[in-house]
Amino acid sequence: MKKFSVLVFLVMIFNFYLFAQRVKMEGNVFDGLTFYPVEEANIYNFSTKKYTFTDTKGNFIIDVKLNDTLIVSKSIFRQVLLVVNSQNLENKKIEIALYFKAILLKEVTVYSITSDYKQFVKQVVTTPLPEIYSYVEGSRLTEMDLMNIQYAKGPPNLLSYTPAGSPITNLYKKYNKKYKNVQLAKELNELQDEVDKVPAKYNRELVSNITGLKDEELLKFMMYCRFSYYDIIKMSSEQIIMEIRKKYSEYEYFKIIEEEKRK
Repeated sequence: MKKFSVLVFLVMIFNFYLFAQRVKMEGNVFDGLTFYPVEEANIYNFSTKKYTFTDTKGNFIIDVKLNDTLIVSKSIFRQVLLVVNSQNLENKKIEIALYFKAILLKEVTVYSITSDYKQFVKQVVTTPLPEIYSYVEGSRLTEMDLMNIQYAKGPPNLLSYTPAGSPITNLYKKYNKKYKNVQLAKELNELQDEVDKVPAKYNRELVSNITGLKDEELLKFMMYCRFSYYDIIKMSSEQIIMEIRKKYSEYEYFKIIEEEKRK
């Protein structure tokens, strides 16, 4: 009994020493939906005022001790606050999932900007409009000028603001990619609150229960799925399960093909 008490005392001393001392914590930050690593995320220890950034694989190392508060952030993602607990210290490793703070468009075109501001302004001013604008009368006129032209030709057009009233504009709205993206952005803005439901609708536990995959294989499959936030928001829970099963069948076939190629 005495030996047991001494052993318990030593364990308590060891735990106290472990949790009172700072240790180097390894971590990984990833997109909670695609499971792709998040590069250059900022990990800030609020308790020590020290910070670090993730590498290209989403990994980081930072000094922590019990009850330190870590703030993980990156511009397009929602900030995460994490309090270091005893399990984190024992494992000396932690995984952090980030989710978008806003829903992004499926397709975004990014243009590089010159460091010369005057040159940038010149490029913007001289950027040609889509060819279709050349067929729209008065496209460079003010709203008042357009109204004057309209009334000078005769009574108001009763078909204004309808497809029949402006066939060119209607064709532009129907087929122009930029206009479609603008409409999509409006639709997504209306669904802004739905992004909160993404982690509950699609997560690691759900996919594991459906496929039976675990650990690294589960991670590979979820990276293969590549669902978008828009997909998860628009789909019902039943549709998500069906899509996961469909993707899993494709994934199994893909693995067989890859194995055959290696032979």
